Amino acid sequence: MKTSKSIRRELAIGLLGGALLLVGIYTILLPYYLTSGAKSAVAVLLQFELAAFDDALKQDPDAQFPELPNTWTYVGFDALPERVLRIFPAEDHEPGEALAEDENEESGDIFLFIPYDLHTGERMYLLRMITEEQTDEFAGQFDSLFLAPWIVGLALVLVLVGFARLLNRRVEVQMNSLAAWADALTLDDYTKPRPDFRFDELNRIADHLRDAFQRIGEVLAREQQFLRFASHELRTPLAVIRMNMELLIKQRQTVLTETPAFDRIHRSTESMRQLTETLLWLSRPEGESLLEETFDLAELTEQIVADHRYLIAGKTVEIRFVSDPVTVAAVKVPCAMVIANLVRNAFQHTDDGAIDISVADERVVIANSNRDGAPSMHSAGDSYGLGLLLVENITTRMGWGYTATDIPGGRQAVLTFVKSAVPAD
Repeated sequence: MKTSKSIRRELAIGLLGGALLLVGIYTILLPYYLTSGAKSAVAVLLQFELAAFDDALKQDPDAQFPELPNTWTYVGFDALPERVLRIFPAEDHEPGEALAEDENEESGDIFLFIPYDLHTGERMYLLRMITEEQTDEFAGQFDSLFLAPWIVGLALVLVLVGFARLLNRRVEVQMNSLAAWADALTLDDYTKPRPDFRFDELNRIADHLRDAFQRIGEVLAREQQFLRFASHELRTPLAVIRMNMELLIKQRQTVLTETPAFDRIHRSTESMRQLTETLLWLSRPEGESLLEETFDLAELTEQIVADHRYLIAGKTVEIRFVSDPVTVAAVKVPCAMVIANLVRNAFQHTDDGAIDISVADERVVIANSNRDGAPSMHSAGDSYGLGLLLVENITTRMGWGYTATDIPGGRQAVLTFVKSAVPAD
């Protein structure tokens, strides 16, 4: 399983890695630029000497270039020795541009070559050699200069690490605030002004989350409105059907009630009535006050089982009902709806087998199993219909415990009533 990445960790690694890379590159390049700068400094000083000599020539045509150690001057291209031309070819000569070259890397001698155009129109060449002894004399100073960048670089890395920790802390605090606000956000208070999370990106996430809550609230409102309207509209034709059935019974006495068609109509009407009542109850606002009442859970369950026995008529099904006197304090209407849906699903999905129902310790256990281990011919694969979905919605809303597990040839449902589980007003 791939683990998700942490923004804090990625930000810290990115800042630290970038700092190390930047400091490392500059620290590695610094000795090169230091050496190059030293050569350039010497070359600039020599150019100053050449410029001063040119000014002296303007005053005195017989002026001589001052004698400097390890320094040679040549006037005119033809005066250049072959050795100098071999080190500094003619095509590289540019007036005022200093050329540097190590004649022999093993000896450590460095040559600086500077062409300079005098005011007389002649070109003067100055060659300066920096010997290995001279470079060794300042080696200690160079070493200290080379060590300093690493010390400064390490200090800079430590400063950046501290800065990254501070930045991570600031971002983490605001992200934790956003997470806490999102966890506490509900459809009842999403319209309240959101807190300021100090970062535009986090504020945009909070705005998108609040907009999503608004859309969800609108969808749920439309769904509940539809359920209320549909349930109310269904109650009228169902009442008409039941009333006319009662009239037919009175007119035809027992002849009509014994017909299979009448029995099917009666069962379908009863199922539709229970479904309509359940949907109508679910569409009620959650904040609406619900009154508890004390009743015998075993007696209620037994009555529901008796009312649904018509569903196993003609089937080879054994019902094993075991109960103890159990008195619970709960909202009776949803309790009856949940048990009725569980019983109806067990009866509908058992063709040849047994249904075990037990009531004890504020718990109702309903298990159905077919003897051959195969699902009922009336079930659709693993689907147990709308009834169990309604059970899940009701138990979640009421705060009751509900679990459903597959067993060989059927399913076992466990309903647990928790005291003081009625939602507050």
